[in-house]
Amino acid sequence: MKNNNLVVVGVTFALFTTEALLHYNLGAKKNPNEIRSFVLPPPKDFAKLAAIVAVFSLLSGAIINQISK
Repeated sequence: MKNNNLVVVGVTFALFTTEALLHYNLGAKKNPNEIRSFVLPPPKDFAKLAAIVAVFSLLSGAIINQISK
């Protein structure tokens, strides 16, 4: 994997993980009147979330690499 592709995968992973955590927090806050700070999912759930995002980040990098050729 080229250095540029590693940057694409890394940036995609960071952004998609952030997005997934924001979605997690939206789902965790069911009562609109509830005042709650940002929370992380339990470690097992976070590991699953990160694994899913990693797979799609790698796929994204591979697809971008193929399109760029």
